[in-house]
Amino acid sequence: MASLTTTNHWIILGYAPFIPHLLSQLLDRHPEVVMIADIDTQHLPDHPGMHLVTGDPTNRHILAKAQLTQAAQILIVGATDGDVLMTAIEAHRIAPAVPMLAVAQRSNAVQALHDLGVDAIDQQSWLNQVILDRLEADATAGAPTPTDSPA
Repeated sequence: MASLTTTNHWIILGYAPFIPHLLSQLLDRHPEVVMIADIDTQHLPDHPGMHLVTGDPTNRHILAKAQLTQAAQILIVGATDGDVLMTAIEAHRIAPAVPMLAVAQRSNAVQALHDLGVDAIDQQSWLNQVILDRLEADATAGAPTPTDSPA
């Protein structure tokens, strides 16, 4: 993967099953994305702006490799709420001024993240919002306009 510039990049800390689906669209909108996770590169798109730092995203020495303080945005995910919380604590300690969004499983983890000062959402609420937004957009696009109605 290409060398990392150290400013205005987006960072994903951790891995979740929805990440591969998100990455292509994210890379279309933001030229440089850094991911810290303990995964193989086969899970990532072949894109010049995609960078993987292999390792534990709860380890501050690994986090330092991604230049968190220079990032535009940080997304925090993980296999468990504990992983998300531990990662958020370290990331917030290193880069408290960088906007962060954490995705947790349970509402009590979301509350703990909010208490820490990290914006957070639970996966089910996120999915519900995406589905509702899509249904509303489809309904609006397919709704007849006043000029389409029969006379």
